[in-house]
Amino acid sequence: MKYFFKSITFLRIPKFQRSKIYFEKMYSLGFTQTKLDTYLIGKGPLDQKRDQLNYPSEIGHLSELAFTNSKILYRALQTTKNNLKNKKRNAQNKWTHSLFGKALKEGFIPPVEILFINPFLGYGVFAQEDIQELSYIGQYVGVVRKRSSKKDVLNSYIFGYVSTSRGTKYVIDAKEKGNFTRYINHSDEPNLTSRWIVEDGITKVIFFTNRLIKKGEQLCYDYGPVFWKRRSNPQLL
Repeated sequence: MKYFFKSITFLRIPKFQRSKIYFEKMYSLGFTQTKLDTYLIGKGPLDQKRDQLNYPSEIGHLSELAFTNSKILYRALQTTKNNLKNKKRNAQNKWTHSLFGKALKEGFIPPVEILFINPFLGYGVFAQEDIQELSYIGQYVGVVRKRSSKKDVLNSYIFGYVSTSRGTKYVIDAKEKGNFTRYINHSDEPNLTSRWIVEDGITKVIFFTNRLIKKGEQLCYDYGPVFWKRRSNPQLL
């Protein structure tokens, strides 16, 4: 019976037609073509401020999230819209946005640089001058795609893409494309805190300082226990 249904043409929607449907849905949510071009993979802008940070050359540097297809982008918009209906989450987002929304929108780059540490740790991000507590550092950007339990086991550059306490089937993958935040290392006593924030109707992940960071100090955040389940114990920073 299942083969019979597969043979009926009108039950199959061509891929380009499915994309068109999601485009139309996003337009109905107030998303413009300019924003679509910004967030869809292959169209997003490269990071124009990469030179001042001493970026390694082998990585494609993005200034915004890049979604693999229109379906995932639409679901991100819809999920964000639904999450903000929750009063507690909405209040949290307003607080976060009041502190860091302007810096996020303007693409603020803090006084930091990327430096090579050693073959084990690779690169790290270091403060070029003192950075005060509750200072915006940056957005974690990369390619938003479906989670893959097999491929993602040893990928050190993925961040769960979620704005609630529940698990997520999507990740931000910065292994091949990202910005300077992909070089931020782990610490059990981190000086950075990660938080979700809504901008352009899309949930994004940002970092801000949780204490004063001295000039020359490395910026770090806690990768969490899940990250270390199938990896060796982290080197203390």
